[in-house]
Amino acid sequence: MATVVKTQRPEDFLALVPQLAGFRPRNSIIIVAFRGNRTCAAMRFNVPDADAGAGYSTVAGRLIGILCKVRGADAVVPVVYTDDRFADCRGIPHAGFVRAVVDRARTAGFLVRDALCVAEDGWGSYLDQDCPRDGRPLAAIESSSVNGAIPRELRNDLGPVDAGSELPTVDLATRERVARLVKGLHEYVRAQRDPDVADVADPAMVDPGLIEPELFEPEAIAREPDDDGWDDDGWEDGDNEQDDLFDDDAYGDDSDGAYGDESYDDAGDADDDMPRSGWLPGFAEDALQLPPDAIDDRAAAVLILCLQSPMMRDVVMLQWAFGLEVGELALDENKRFLAGEDPAAFLVAPLMWGDGPRPDVPRVRAAIVLVKALAARAPRSMRPPLLCQLAWFNWALGKSSLAGRFVGEAERIDANFGLAELLRAMLEAGHLPEWAFAIPDDAGTR
Repeated sequence: MATVVKTQRPEDFLALVPQLAGFRPRNSIIIVAFRGNRTCAAMRFNVPDADAGAGYSTVAGRLIGILCKVRGADAVVPVVYTDDRFADCRGIPHAGFVRAVVDRARTAGFLVRDALCVAEDGWGSYLDQDCPRDGRPLAAIESSSVNGAIPRELRNDLGPVDAGSELPTVDLATRERVARLVKGLHEYVRAQRDPDVADVADPAMVDPGLIEPELFEPEAIAREPDDDGWDDDGWEDGDNEQDDLFDDDAYGDDSDGAYGDESYDDAGDADDDMPRSGWLPGFAEDALQLPPDAIDDRAAAVLILCLQSPMMRDVVMLQWAFGLEVGELALDENKRFLAGEDPAAFLVAPLMWGDGPRPDVPRVRAAIVLVKALAARAPRSMRPPLLCQLAWFNWALGKSSLAGRFVGEAERIDANFGLAELLRAMLEAGHLPEWAFAIPDDAGTR
């Protein structure tokens, strides 16, 4: 059911905007769209530099172009948040830019209900000819009754736009233990490789016998790690846990065609030595159902290693966002692609670019928590695929600014990481998923 909070005055509306946006805006313009008398979207954009001048109309056109994609939207209120001051600007800041936004919105057929500014020393309306030159007091926003009208259970804990980009704190001993486990798994898989297929770039093909299925029930994933010492390979001396994870003949001859002639271009850090992925959807699904701190280090190491493969990374990402059936379909379509089938008729790939139904939001949020925990435990060189997953999940939720932070972190580790480059291009082009503009089932208005 939609939550309705009525605002009678501009200062009441300004008290509501951060809740609509989900963060405390700063040096931004928030375009609040209306469907009738109710808000239906709140989109954040950077405020152009004051010297942009002649470029204001172009920037405003792009913003309103995105607004035009919000289905059913018929009115708008742009709100600028700035560190500038009324006193320093001798009037309301960014007036030229907002004038361009208002003109473009009206030309596109939108009703402009108001256009507001929250500056360092006051607030005001660009459409109010009687707005004081020094602005109106910010205390009117802070004391608005709207601040108490939103039910506590629906109220967002507000932070800066990039709040949520921090990874959990993990102690050094855990990080070193996981690094040794990843190294041990990686070397074990390499030892099992058939030398005849050593040049295949991504052997992530369906092979249900690779991992003992009973080891990947939730109880097994969540069991406590051993407290004894670890040898240099990440496994205890005399322990054969590798053989519990990987079947002895999982990397036997290629007579069944499990490894085709096609190679897969890995733009990340993954080597050629990667477990096959027939078991992966079920394992990933079990991991998503558990609290991240309940997943032991060995299971975390398996996920971290597997997500280095571009195919596995994308399959798991889509599965965590849309459900197990999508993960299994993505795995099948990737297998068919590597076998040479034309991908034009594939159903899953368009989801990567935001073309399709809205993902399952609770699953996406759970995946963000899980992948953050994995990234915090992972060796730094293995973090880019995980950081790019976090970027995509946040982009899928409409949080492009936060997505950009994760892309930037991935690029700081590997400046040429392929998925990071692709996501950066999408974000810089202002590309949003189509489901961001759809009307939710419950009308989702406030």
